[in-house]
Amino acid sequence: MKKFLALTSLAFLLTGCSQFVEGVKEGVNEAAEAQDSEQKINDLKEQLNKEIQVEPVTLQESEYNEYITGKIDTLKKNQEVILDVFNNSSTIEDPMLKMGNAAIENMKISKEIQTATVPEKYKETHQYFVDATNSYLVYLEKLKEGLLVNEVDVSSVLDKYEEMNDFLMKGLTMLNDLDPEAVGDGTITTEDLDELDSLAGIDHDSVTLNVSKDGKELIGKWLYDDKSVAIVLNADGSYEGYGRGLYPSKDNVMLGTREYDFRTHQLLIENNEVYKDGKSVSAGNRAKQEMVLTYFKDGILRMMDAQTLAEFSFEKQKEEKE
Repeated sequence: MKKFLALTSLAFLLTGCSQFVEGVKEGVNEAAEAQDSEQKINDLKEQLNKEIQVEPVTLQESEYNEYITGKIDTLKKNQEVILDVFNNSSTIEDPMLKMGNAAIENMKISKEIQTATVPEKYKETHQYFVDATNSYLVYLEKLKEGLLVNEVDVSSVLDKYEEMNDFLMKGLTMLNDLDPEAVGDGTITTEDLDELDSLAGIDHDSVTLNVSKDGKELIGKWLYDDKSVAIVLNADGSYEGYGRGLYPSKDNVMLGTREYDFRTHQLLIENNEVYKDGKSVSAGNRAKQEMVLTYFKDGILRMMDAQTLAEFSFEKQKEEKE
């Protein structure tokens, strides 16, 4: 009897106070949502712990371009989700689920790229995409480890992420050379644009394919057409600039630092000291220079000054044998 009275009393209270009813409903819903979210996270972790299996595909020449570019586009979109969670986790609903699901899908895509059998025409190009996903999977494995313990930190493998971008850029450049795409209204192709660039002495692909992210290939002495030293790019990041026939005297020289921006193909030079006739002078408006690499191949370097549009061509000095 007491049990019955308690239940009827509760029913009376609930029907007599709509605000209380809504509060109870909200609490029940929140509890259900929390339980559902926890279950989803547990399911996610279970998926993360499983080895990803993919079905290998064999691609024909007519299929390759669309297949690989589609995979890479999806991979990039998922990576944008991952980066968005990193940058805005406090405002994103279920950030762990969004990041985890994107990571799992990108692991699958990476495996699909690696296991694909490709036509002979694309084998050299495809190797860059395999190398890219090898680097990316190191990044994703670190991300997975963090998701499993609810504490994500991929700072120690960011170099692998950058390496992935490097390989992707080279692979896509080679793919574009093999299969020129229509641009604009479709009346010209990227091949046409490359031909126009070629007429102007510009070959961006030669820079992408032959200069790595750290620009180590630029290290050395670069010569004017009269074989005198024009610029010296040292391994420690320092820079020296000389007029014709003035090397190695430091009476007329620009000294500073240099850095290569792989994404923009720019050699960024900062002149910290400038000497003329042995006296220190101001660098003026040339304190910082942005030189765009327009060609790099077979020991030839061509650059364009982004400020003045002046063009320069240098030949690399061969290393002296000891």
